[in-house]
Amino acid sequence: PNQPSPYAGRFRQGATIVPRNFYFVRIRDLELPIDPERIYWAETDPEQAEDSKPPYREVRLSGHVEGRFIYCTALSRHLVPFVVLEPATIMLPVERNSDHLEVRTAEDLKRDGFREFASWMEKAAKIWNEKRERKAARQNVYERLDYQGELTDQNLGARYLVVYNAAGTNLAAACLDRTSLPIPFVTEHKLYLAACESYEEADYLAAILN
Repeated sequence: PNQPSPYAGRFRQGATIVPRNFYFVRIRDLELPIDPERIYWAETDPEQAEDSKPPYREVRLSGHVEGRFIYCTALSRHLVPFVVLEPATIMLPVERNSDHLEVRTAEDLKRDGFREFASWMEKAAKIWNEKRERKAARQNVYERLDYQGELTDQNLGARYLVVYNAAGTNLAAACLDRTSLPIPFVTEHKLYLAACESYEEADYLAAILN
């Protein structure tokens, strides 16, 4: 009988980073690489805001953020066969602990001295509490972000990833070397990911999927 691929259990869906108006941003005067100690000015990415679903479509946030909270990610539209196009810039209320992420509330951020992003997340949490739908009523904004541990279970120490789109008519896959990006990369739920031991392994898997 046919046996399942040994790789089947290694793929998992990325994090549900929504509402996108809270996290997908444009950074003014962004110079790479990111300085984790620098303060940057950020605003909701208007392109992502236009694609948002009600009741968040009109939400726009702006303010300062410490560089340590700036990451990047990719959606299915950033993926074509064998290539991850320029990723989207995002901000996340997380701190890196070894190779994993820990969610930090606005209160945590403020206590640790990160008052700029704490203010941003206070506004986001207030909007979430006002607008969230009934099915999300039991989740706070941080629990929604880390739904089923999809964010905090990601291993940022895994250098080589193979990713493919979670939806769409045609499957597209690519391998990604995290060290090739100037901003730390996390995977969003529009993509599935698996960590590989080498670039060659990731490239091989991407070729098979494509």
